[in-house]
Formats: sequence, C-alpha cells, structure tokens
Amino acid sequence: MTIQEHAKDLKEYGITVLESALSDEYVKRCTEDIFNYFRDKDNVSKGYRTSGQTIKSDGFNYPGLETCAEVVEAQKVIDVMREVTNDSVRWVHHSDVHINFSGAKQFHTDEQARLWPTTTPNNISYKDKEFEVYRIATYLTEHTEEDGAPFFVKPKSHTSSYTGISYPDAYAVDAKPGDIVMFHARLRHHGGNSKGDRAAMFWAFGEDNVHSIYHSMAAIKRQINQNLKDEYVLSKTLSDKLDKHNISYEIDPDRLEQFMEISPTLDSY
Repeated sequence: MTIQEHAKDLKEYGITVLESALSDEYVKRCTEDIFNYFRDKDNVSKGYRTSGQTIKSDGFNYPGLETCAEVVEAQKVIDVMREVTNDSVRWVHHSDVHINFSGAKQFHTDEQARLWPTTTPNNISYKDKEFEVYRIATYLTEHTEEDGAPFFVKPKSHTSSYTGISYPDAYAVDAKPGDIVMFHARLRHHGGNSKGDRAAMFWAFGEDNVHSIYHSMAAIKRQINQNLKDEYVLSKTLSDKLDKHNISYEIDPDRLEQFMEISPTLDSY
C-alpha cells in the first residue's frame, strides 16, 4: 500500500497496518530491553487501577526503556502521520509498555474522554471532527494460531456513537513482530490473548491542534496518577528525537496546571 492509501484507510475505517515497519534487529533489541526492565517488579505502574499489571504508563520517558522511544523514528509511521495530518504532527505524550497486559480485553476507546473537562474554552470536545489523534500498537513477539489475533477492532466506529455501531462482530487484526497497527483514538478496540509472554508498546501522534493538546494533557494526568508521580517530565532522549523530525510537543505549563485542576478526578480511573 502507498502512504496515501494508508492515510485514506485511517480516515475511512479508522485503522491501517504498516507491515514490516521495524527491523528484526530493532524488534529483538527492544523486546529484550522490555523483559529486562520488568524483571524488577518495582518498575510497574503501581497506581494502575487493576493491580498486578505488568505495565509502565508513559514508558517511553523512563530509563531502561529508551529503546522503546526509538520507534517514534520509524519512517513509515512518520510518512503516514505527515500525510494524515497535512504535515502537522504533534506528539501527544501518550505511551505505555507492557507484557501480557490483561486490562484491555473489552471494547474501549483511547481518546481519554473521562479526563476531558466538562466545559472547555470554545467548547472543545474529543467528539469534534477536528480531533485527529492516532494510536500506534506495536507487537514485538509472535502470537500462535492457538492464541488468535493480538488485536480486534470495530471498523468505522470512530465516526459513530457506541450504540450506533453497525459492526456487531469484531474484526481481527493480524500483526506480526515488526508490523505497526495505526488506529484512530476513538476507534472501538480490544486486545487479544496469549498463552506465552507477549511484549507490546502503544503510543500516539495527532494533528497539531488544540484537540491534540487536550488529549496530551489528559494522558499526562492519567499517567502521573498511574505512576504515583507529582509531575510529568519529558526525557531529553525523547525530545531530541521529536526535535530531529520537527514534531511538536510543547505544552504551556500554566495551561497544563489549569487543566489538572479542572479535569475530572481520577478516583476510578
């Protein structure tokens, strides 16, 4: 598929798969680093709502997972994101790294809706058509026929209400190590199952607009809570990569502080 065809599928169906977007060498190196990182049980996100999850929210910013951050430089992803955002790409500070994550087995979306304030300037909402944030699922280990597909979606559900979806059955997305699954953050999706240990990364880009900034602030608030931190810190390792590719990421500190105060609480998140 061409870059333009991938972008068209993202707009129409809410999903596309970039096959062999990552080298075998990178996949192997990244997988090893993830398993090494989680050998220390203290490295998990201890504030995650479901205990016992081997997950690191905001993982790309943590020492020991620097290899994961290299994936943002995957040229195929950058090309598609530039095409789908009219060459105006923003990093939305939304990443997680995990092994055998069992917390996302029911259909859900990733637009961080529960953390958007009820009232925003100019009535900005994640439901607006200008909300163009895309998540990137990166599976690093093989899945067997017995396991089934690693990812399931409801195509086009990013354009309709949950009750109005005309796709009663899930569509299985087959992704091999080195493939990248890109999908709209509003698309209904859930993860598959695996008998063995499966490492994966989820991260996100968006069009550089106010909607992506709100998504960023919501993701930051959730990740701070899940990691039991007081503040969010963007690593220089990651910011250098974003600067290299002219990808926006800065957020006004005063605006972020105000968002933290007016957005919903995280008691049940």
